Amino acid sequence: MEPAATACFTGYRPQKLPWGGNEDDPRCDALKFRLVESIVAAYARGYRTFLSGMAQGVDTYAAEAVLALSKVLRGMELVCAVPYPAYALSLPREHRARYEAIVLGAARCAVCSEKSGSAAMQRRNGFMVENSSLVIAVYDGKAGGTRNTVALAKETGRDVWLVSPE
Repeated sequence: MEPAATACFTGYRPQKLPWGGNEDDPRCDALKFRLVESIVAAYARGYRTFLSGMAQGVDTYAAEAVLALSKVLRGMELVCAVPYPAYALSLPREHRARYEAIVLGAARCAVCSEKSGSAAMQRRNGFMVENSSLVIAVYDGKAGGTRNTVALAKETGRDVWLVSPE
């Protein structure tokens, strides 16, 4: 991966989004549209590889958007940054088929840690920032992994594009 041409995503899981897991909510559709706009804008600036951390919520929305756009935007690819080998088993059963479809559509997957736990999530986030020059963040200040990833990106001189969750 060439960091100069790579962007990654960070953002909230469903429980931190205003609509929770209800993807039929118009606010969820609006967020997905803003993500598509950000991806297309990044592509226009030369970004071709997009990293997703594969969590539910924003990571999933962004990964699905990249896969859809890659059918019409030449050279665009998705790389899955999987926290640990058995990560899929930690996801709710109803989300696993969606996760597997994303993995199958991706150009490749990188497993960031051998063990599960919060350290694996932090390694995944560090891997994404280290291998990107742009971080597209669905973020409005809430504490957690997204805030930590945005802070790391800023500390290491990455560009950060903020996308409002609402």
